[in-house]
Formats: sequence, C-alpha cells, structure tokens
Amino acid sequence: MTQSEHFFAPTPICDQKDSQTQKKWRMSVDAVWARIRHRTTRPTDNMLITALQEYAAYLIPIINRGETPSNDASPWT
Repeated sequence: MTQSEHFFAPTPICDQKDSQTQKKWRMSVDAVWARIRHRTTRPTDNMLITALQEYAAYLIPIINRGETPSNDASPWT
C-alpha cells in the first residue's frame, strides 16, 4: 500500500502526542526499518512484520474493490 516506504504511512496516534514523544516515536520507527533493511530483526520485529503482512493481505483486496473496510471487521476473526 505504501510501496514499503514507511515515510508514506500515517501515524495518527503519534501525531497527537507532544513533540518530544513524536521524536522518540519516529526514532523507534526508523530503528525498526533499519533492522529490517539490514536483516538484523528481533523476534518482536518479526512478529510485527507478520502481523502487518496479514493485515495488508486483508486490506489490499478491499481497497482495490474501492470499498472501505468495516470498523467491526478484522483479518484475525
């Protein structure tokens, strides 16, 4: 959806925080992406990657059909 560019991914929760928290959040996101790029991921990174892949597989067909995902729907139910 973002062509693997994390800069395009929205961060609405982060954007609502104070500037210091936003800076820490973005540094953390950048650190995860650096580990992914260098293939030095941690077990929690791998869990996140798997969850995001599952969620993307759920969302992409819905978006391609021009629909909006239901707030009640989940790829894990």
